[in-house]
Amino acid sequence: MRQDKRLDRIEECLTPKQVALVWLKETNRHANIMEYIKSVRDLPYEIRPVPRLTGQVADATREVMKGQPRKAVEAAVHRAERDICFLLKLHHQVNGHLMMEERVWGVIFAALEGNLKAITWEDFYKHLINKMAGMSSREIPYPLEPETASTVSAAIHNYVTTWDELNEDTIDEWLYNHLLDQGAQELPEGVYKYDDNGQWEPLVDTGNEKEVRDCFKDDAEFERFKAGEDYSKGLASITDADYDAHYGRMVTAMQELVDSGQVREGASVFLETVPVPFLQDAPLVEGDWIDRHVVELAELGATLHTRGYQVQEAADDHPLAWPRFINNSGGEVDRDAMRHLRGLTARRLKKFPGRTKKIGGRPYISFADYCSWRGRKVRGDLLAGICPGFMTVSWNKWLDARCSKGLLAGVAVIQLQCYLGEHDYLVCPDGAEGRLDRRASLLGIMSKAGSSRTEREEVFWRDMAGHLLTKLYTFRQAAATIGQRYFDGEEVLFPDLIQSLCELIQYTEELVAMFNDEVVGKNDDTMDIEIFRQSAGKVVSQQISYLVDMAKADALDAMGEDRAAAEIMERYL
Repeated sequence: MRQDKRLDRIEECLTPKQVALVWLKETNRHANIMEYIKSVRDLPYEIRPVPRLTGQVADATREVMKGQPRKAVEAAVHRAERDICFLLKLHHQVNGHLMMEERVWGVIFAALEGNLKAITWEDFYKHLINKMAGMSSREIPYPLEPETASTVSAAIHNYVTTWDELNEDTIDEWLYNHLLDQGAQELPEGVYKYDDNGQWEPLVDTGNEKEVRDCFKDDAEFERFKAGEDYSKGLASITDADYDAHYGRMVTAMQELVDSGQVREGASVFLETVPVPFLQDAPLVEGDWIDRHVVELAELGATLHTRGYQVQEAADDHPLAWPRFINNSGGEVDRDAMRHLRGLTARRLKKFPGRTKKIGGRPYISFADYCSWRGRKVRGDLLAGICPGFMTVSWNKWLDARCSKGLLAGVAVIQLQCYLGEHDYLVCPDGAEGRLDRRASLLGIMSKAGSSRTEREEVFWRDMAGHLLTKLYTFRQAAATIGQRYFDGEEVLFPDLIQSLCELIQYTEELVAMFNDEVVGKNDDTMDIEIFRQSAGKVVSQQISYLVDMAKADALDAMGEDRAAAEIMERYL
């Protein structure tokens, strides 16, 4: 009975694991393995960790087994020495493995970081080049043959500012700037937003609450803003009701100008089949007359549609550039075919039975009569495409008569302009085809300069980043499990190694987030970090087995059991 009590005490206090835990707590006081090595390298051999701890467990085992057969005692001593040696070697294996792998992982991370910078810079360069190409396409005058050029000039002169266009942005801008000039308090940036559906939402948190509160006269106004009930126009001193009332007075004043004839009423009609974007919104002069050439272009576009051609965006961003017309086989209508179709369209339009009129030397037809013509190719309810408004040139004349000091409900207003000017196109009396070819060649060169990277580069980056994250997650989980399983939850890694591993994981995750945000964007191709965590969980047992087996082999070798150590090593050769 007395011997059993002594054995119980040894199991509780002097087991190899308990001895290893005492040693591990002492070891973890060192920040890294270099500090640990310095602390033991000058010690006499007998008090270095392995001989000291193996001697400690050996002495304890012999003490408790006094009186037992010598062979049984020595076998128990050997097992205890091997167990403590295994735990020490396991600690060394985990730390040593991380130190070796960390160098490789660091190289992979550096490659990922460099490649991502190259990809994002390439995207920036591509965006810049494409933007320059788009700006160039807009700034370089577009070549037009005389008939189309004359039509465009008339459309500019007769340009109509529609009520929808005016109400959408212009009046709001005039009123907002007027209120600022009058001393209205503007809310800071980032304290509200509009979602994709146009819904307004305040964004007040602990970081900006004081700044936002200071914009308002009292707490009641601030609370209405926070609740999303008022002050949605971006001004802390102007309620929504006051803003809307002033806005309404401006609209009424503008309508009164048109009703009184001081500004001439106007209208335009949207014809989707017109292949020239700028001419799709065609002015209706005197409320009914539409340029004959615009109708001819609309008829041509409708004819191409009925023949199975689909419209594709042109590589040219100019508002006078024609789109591409592609058939079901992927072929594009060539110029000869286009000339033929334009000739057929012009001859058919000569059969138009409705009223015609010359305005400013150009032929116009009655839009009402065209809508009633059974022979038209442009189908649908064309009257539904009419947008009322006023003549832009008439507005500017009214404003000029007041020395550019016009007021609407006390708000200063400015001149309005057509978004296309006479300088935006070039008349080519001998035909525009040659200049169009040179323009396409120039823009094509610029577009190629900004061509995108290959998909292979993205796939390679994804694979490399996924491989690194899986390795990092696997080792982190393996080290944590070994600590729980063999060291009663004690951390098995040196503090500096823990920090460097955590930082490497964090920085790699940040690279993946940057890749998702700046390269992939909002689609289904974003990298999901959780997938790599799950992948690591499936292979972590293999990582643990490897580290444990290597520690066992080292321990067996240290104990002179060479053959058993070799058998373990051969599994991984």
